Amino acid sequence: MIFNKFYTAKKICLIFAILLHLPSHAQNETTLDQLLEMNFEDIINYEVVTPTKSGMPLSKIPGSVSVITYKDIQRSAATTIPELLRLVPGMNVRWNPMVQTIDARSFGSNPFTSKILLMIDGVPYNSWNKGGFPQHPGFDFFNLSNVKHIEVIRGAGSALYGENALNGVINIVTFSGEEFESTQTKLSAGASEARELSITAGRRIADDKSIFASFRASRGQLPGEIWRKENAGAEAYDLFVKAKFNDLQMSYYRRQDNFEGFNVPTDNPRFPSGSVFKSAENIRQTVNILAAQFNTQSKDDRWSVQANTSYSNRNGSHCAACHAPTEDTRFHKSEDHGYQFFANSQIGLHYFDNHNIIVGAEYRKISAGDHDHEFHRTEEGIDHAEQHTGSVTSYNKSALFIQDSWQLPTATPWTLIAGLRYDSETSTELFDSDLFPRVALVGSLTPKTTLRFNWSKATRYPSFTELNQSTGFLSVEAPNEVIPLVSFTPNPELKPETIRSFEFGLSYQISNTAQVKIDAYDNTTENSIGIAYPRFRFENHPSDAHIQGVDIEVKSKPNETLSLFANVSYQKNKASNELTDSGENPLEFTYSPEYKINAGVYYTPRDNVSINLEASWRDEYTAPSFWYPIVFDGDAPRPLDDYLYLNARVDYKPKIMFDANRTPLTISLIAKNLSNERPYETLSGLGGRSPGREFFLRFSYDWPM
Repeated sequence: MIFNKFYTAKKICLIFAILLHLPSHAQNETTLDQLLEMNFEDIINYEVVTPTKSGMPLSKIPGSVSVITYKDIQRSAATTIPELLRLVPGMNVRWNPMVQTIDARSFGSNPFTSKILLMIDGVPYNSWNKGGFPQHPGFDFFNLSNVKHIEVIRGAGSALYGENALNGVINIVTFSGEEFESTQTKLSAGASEARELSITAGRRIADDKSIFASFRASRGQLPGEIWRKENAGAEAYDLFVKAKFNDLQMSYYRRQDNFEGFNVPTDNPRFPSGSVFKSAENIRQTVNILAAQFNTQSKDDRWSVQANTSYSNRNGSHCAACHAPTEDTRFHKSEDHGYQFFANSQIGLHYFDNHNIIVGAEYRKISAGDHDHEFHRTEEGIDHAEQHTGSVTSYNKSALFIQDSWQLPTATPWTLIAGLRYDSETSTELFDSDLFPRVALVGSLTPKTTLRFNWSKATRYPSFTELNQSTGFLSVEAPNEVIPLVSFTPNPELKPETIRSFEFGLSYQISNTAQVKIDAYDNTTENSIGIAYPRFRFENHPSDAHIQGVDIEVKSKPNETLSLFANVSYQKNKASNELTDSGENPLEFTYSPEYKINAGVYYTPRDNVSINLEASWRDEYTAPSFWYPIVFDGDAPRPLDDYLYLNARVDYKPKIMFDANRTPLTISLIAKNLSNERPYETLSGLGGRSPGREFFLRFSYDWPM
């Protein structure tokens, strides 16, 4: 158990002992209280940074943007970030056997969240090897106790953020010590052997100095059938520390996972008796991210400077530890999977009336590390390394960007936002240089009505896995032999996939307690990257994809005890022609439901009791045609069933008080999937149905500073 790692426990205890004994400069009312007490007007005008790299109220932001506030997080039945994102309009979240995949206005069979840029406090978090989550597998990737709010951009974001920002940007904004000003302990347990203990503390040391820290130890199971049938457990811990000294902010994040492997017997008559699908006995990893950020501005507010830098590395198991463990003994080991170094700086110029200009530069260096043997193999006397002559597993890339937000001299307030980013050719040469333009217009027709127009271009560069992966994907271990079924084939000729996006949005404040938002989009994607079956190679599909859709969202707070939200999303996909890839497959719009509907009711009948109900429905969709004969024993491709997840949460605060205004203990009962649906969210050759109804109990205790 990770709780027995004594050397780690000593470090954690030391951090929190220091926090508890530091002299406090706390204010009378904490920021946490203010965040929980935000009214409807505060929420729809919440300040966000990610869409324009400068603070603007949500009601004035161009493009399709949603904010998951601290209040949303604290009352939701969701216990992880992906579960929260499932409730955002237009977002599609699903489990594959290893990890949750997050898509927006997208499609495809890639199991990684590679078409959305993931950031923590503005620092890129995407894997430099796979493009998506750094850890794989993983049942959670960041502690919700650290999160102040989450900014979600649906739509192309490369004009400011470059690679991976193809279909959206997710920025997780964490607390600083002076904002948190308390110590919280959470203990929870529930289905699938879930256990979790977390301690989170923040403290203001002086006027411009603070420290925030959190530690979490958890145990559970991945929801895939291959793990549940084997009762395969997973243990993890993560540590996050963030310190602020005047204009400088530094943070360190460490995540460590240890998964038990699977060994699933197969009774398929094609294989000898006693055959099994088998992974390595242990699958483990450690991810480290060290980041620093500097912000300052002149006293007259005429200029500002922002700079941030980060270093990330991963040491852990190979993808082939699950896909092809018998192929190479090294796949059973943890190895260096490389690093990403990132640096960004920008200058804000506010000299000119009605103009807010940002000029910036970015540098990125990435390396795939010491696991080249996962990128080639020897089979039947053929050394596939020959295909990798001159292949690249590390590169540098730099970029320049500029953006101007111009307040137009009109009778009603309108803002024109124009930006351009230049990404240089990578060195060593791998991808060509490119330009990413953006033009947006946002303004008010009336005090209660806002219109938004946005046009932009974005690109996603292929990951090292997509370019070079050359191992088995599925194999059966039979008595005295290994039977390979499918193998990845490398494709170093992959091109970046590109999207051109036009968006139109409207927000209307129906009353002081209700708002409706409509966001429509028209996207064209070229060189879409997908897997060509049965060759099992990542390829650029020759057909362009045309995607149109609309998101409609309504939020209301009719009184102090009741809050409501509902959103519906429609997405229509169409190929530009009938061209096929090397496997003779047309462009398949997989894992892309036509309709998605979410709704929530939050009711507080008493000061110490709250009842929350959230529903998430997904229309039927299709999987890659390759999987149907494997999963359904010869069935032709057909839509997978639609499904509804119904989650609930009840919070009770016993009358145990520090003072007349605070009850420190909260007891929460969380129920997930009350409708007991068990859909195939992703097809695979190893089960794949989601778990049914689950219950969890949580105790939270809050000590104010």
